[in-house]
Amino acid sequence: MSGYGFVRKLGEGEQGQVVEVINYRDQKNYAAKQISLNLFSEKLFQRLQQLNHPNIVKVFEYEISNNSAYYLMELLHEQSLYKYIRNHQLELEAIQFYSAQVLLALDYLHKNDVIYRDLKSENLLLMKNGFLKLVDFDLSKLVKHPQKTNTLCGSPGFMAPEAIQGQGYNNSVDYWSFGILLYEFSTGDLPFKGKTPYEVYQAILNEKVEFPNCIDKSVKSLIQQLLTKNPLNRMKKVKNFEYILKESEIYSSLDINDLYNQKLLAPYYP
Repeated sequence: MSGYGFVRKLGEGEQGQVVEVINYRDQKNYAAKQISLNLFSEKLFQRLQQLNHPNIVKVFEYEISNNSAYYLMELLHEQSLYKYIRNHQLELEAIQFYSAQVLLALDYLHKNDVIYRDLKSENLLLMKNGFLKLVDFDLSKLVKHPQKTNTLCGSPGFMAPEAIQGQGYNNSVDYWSFGILLYEFSTGDLPFKGKTPYEVYQAILNEKVEFPNCIDKSVKSLIQQLLTKNPLNRMKKVKNFEYILKESEIYSSLDINDLYNQKLLAPYYP
């Protein structure tokens, strides 16, 4: 990007690499992501620039050059939640703490007409204060209700049935993915598996979720509602993310205002 200098490579995602850059004008460092132009929506990134939420990475300017688009984000040197849960069994309090922040972030995105479409633990970064930030908007889309979209995208194990079937979908897909994430938080694994993406899709469409005995009853109940294969029935049960936070037994003991303002003690500090 013009006016910025390369510092180092931070990582390689499915859609492009992330690098650290320095702004020559103010000497501040940022993360820069390169993505293909066919993934880039100027209207989406204009909306993302306007967002301000403690659980969502800040997106700054963007630039189009040749066949690629580049966008700047706040620089985060933190650990993905994926790495943490691979080595630690989350207690109920930790499941409550992390998943409620995801709900707050997704609720905010939906209220701003953004479908996230790539929810997974790899896209959740643990900050030094123990709280989460949602990152990576390469697959997000600006969709105003009641409009629908139909692109098949995201990680196979997290895709909703209506996306796989090409029915046309709305933000209901994020509720399904949140159910998958909640299952992963509780078990360290995904509920639908296969050797190939096609096998995973078939499992999602045709298999029932198996629950190990270790899952808390209130968590299991919410997962069952979220993983309702028919999106209309799913949304009748869960309504919206704000409703889940207020009505689900899992979050009944959680002070949502303190969580949003990051006044609570975290279960783990990277």
